[in-house]
Amino acid sequence: MNFYYMFIIQGDIMNSLGETVKKLRKEKGWSLNILSAKSKIPISTLHGIEKGSNPSFEKITALANAFDVSIDDLVEDTKIEINNKPLVSDKKISKEIGLNIKKFREEKKMTQKELANIINSDETVIQLYESGYKGINSATLKKISIALGVTQNQLLESEFYKSIEDISNLCQKYIDDTSSNAFEGIKSLVTYASLEDEFNEFLNSKPSNEEISNLLNRLSEFLEFELFKIKKDR
Repeated sequence: MNFYYMFIIQGDIMNSLGETVKKLRKEKGWSLNILSAKSKIPISTLHGIEKGSNPSFEKITALANAFDVSIDDLVEDTKIEINNKPLVSDKKISKEIGLNIKKFREEKKMTQKELANIINSDETVIQLYESGYKGINSATLKKISIALGVTQNQLLESEFYKSIEDISNLCQKYIDDTSSNAFEGIKSLVTYASLEDEFNEFLNSKPSNEEISNLLNRLSEFLEFELFKIKKDR
């Protein structure tokens, strides 16, 4: 498969915490009694979680330990996949945004609970945002920016976004350039997307000028779409 076909977003996968907990429990063949014993969480609480109630950060940690999975696997709302392969940068982005939220919240001397109350959420959700364990949608980001008195751009400040913009500009510059310089602009995106093997395979196949041009056009379209999603609600 040519490398440029990797840059096709397969779609967003939405999965609630309760559904994930139930799915993992069923996969292991555990009853609620067994999960309760392993997690030290009461059966009634587990039942509520699977029905959609919002557990504390401590209980989420206990569940992750019981299932022997990462917290990300339990609470990540949206996973963007490329060719059925997770774009690992999502977690990096969430972490950077979380650190920005924490920084501006602390500058205002506001507690997590106070911020949660302002945006009609709860303290656990704010903890997850700031820890980078939970992605944040544009509507919530806007609420938080208003509560903290900052712009959404300030919360979205990220080395990854800067890289995307730089790569996009470079791809446009070299869109008709079939020299080795054309590949310099996509190295960091390749790293973020964990596609080094596919990229090297593409290069080793001695691609034609047409294939290189197709790659750059596909990559440019992908980046333009990502930048549109990032900026449309700012």
